[in-house]
Amino acid sequence: MLESAGIDFDEHRDKGIAPHLFSKLFRKSELVFNNRVAWVSYNGRFDFAYLIQLVDMLPLPTSEASFVSKCTQSLRRFYDVKLLVSERHSLHHHLSQEGIGLPQKAHQAGSDSISTLKLFYRVHDRLVEQNKQIEENKITCI
Repeated sequence: MLESAGIDFDEHRDKGIAPHLFSKLFRKSELVFNNRVAWVSYNGRFDFAYLIQLVDMLPLPTSEASFVSKCTQSLRRFYDVKLLVSERHSLHHHLSQEGIGLPQKAHQAGSDSISTLKLFYRVHDRLVEQNKQIEENKITCI
């Protein structure tokens, strides 16, 4: 699926940054261990798992509780939009329902990220208007 969307894994392997170097630079950035940064994803357990594994280059925690704890420790604040919406459908379903333009290319990080963030703000604003709590640091691992 990713290859059909234009991802060239061979080129990434040959020309991309080494994971240990990326991890070192990522930890030095202000993107992790920073309460002012909020991470937003849709059905993001794999995205968050990849990020926390890059942070310390260790195997992932084996239980859901320790995984969420590790995400909270490294990412500080994160939201899974799929858990904020009332019905559990696909990202594209919710984008369509909200009148948010669909990404130009499915499964491309940039376009999917922008669309997910737009959806997050719509859902966030609606929950604030309804005086409902916005659940932070929650992931479903099943």
